Amino acid sequence: MFESLLAVDIGNSKIKACTFTGTSDASKFISCNKLAEISNSFSGYNFDLIALASVVPFLTNDFINIFSEKNKLFIIDKTKLFSITFRNNYFDFIGIDRLCSLEGAFALYKQRNSLSDLCLAIDCGTATTMSLINKSGIYLGGLISPGIATMFKSLNANTAQLPYIENANYESFLGNSTLGNITSGVFNSAIGLVYFTLEQIKSNYPDQNIDIYITGGNAAGLLKFFNFNFFYEPSLVLQGIKQIALLNYK
Repeated sequence: MFESLLAVDIGNSKIKACTFTGTSDASKFISCNKLAEISNSFSGYNFDLIALASVVPFLTNDFINIFSEKNKLFIIDKTKLFSITFRNNYFDFIGIDRLCSLEGAFALYKQRNSLSDLCLAIDCGTATTMSLINKSGIYLGGLISPGIATMFKSLNANTAQLPYIENANYESFLGNSTLGNITSGVFNSAIGLVYFTLEQIKSNYPDQNIDIYITGGNAAGLLKFFNFNFFYEPSLVLQGIKQIALLNYK
């Protein structure tokens, strides 16, 4: 068991971290681009444990080199204990980041004593991922699609004349310029994917209520377009990292 924890998530685009004390909520949440920023931000802290989930192998090695000398490290991989279970061998292939977001969503679902039958984790990052579990924590399936920034980059990289849009401003369903058309197409693709997925879930699981947890760097720009009930949790993956650490350090 540990009293103080630093949870770190190394993703494809950002590095995120936050502190936990006991079973408390996350505090001092930061999002940055370099490991040095994590080291500098928490240099004055004395943690019982630093837990890491990473999808970037070379940064995992750098992290271990930076933090292992003075800290007890817990690196999340497939040999660890998880609350989420799988009916097939997909556990061997699902990404650690998706596992962590699912663990975070499932933990919040249980903390709320939710009466819903299903729990859906939506992560709007470099990729948009959706992962569905039932109230027992059994993985039912999911999907992976390009995230908003990835779609903008792909259109620019794979066409001769379409520009790259870095800070898009989605104004209307139909665009009135090339930039507007690209922005509308990308945002409508992301928004429409969520709605279509929810329709399919309701069709395949009739009369079952669903709790929806949304996270990811692109999520904030999409939330206002969702007219269904959801929980927005920027630190969902980090919450999952904490839960996995707790499960393995009872």
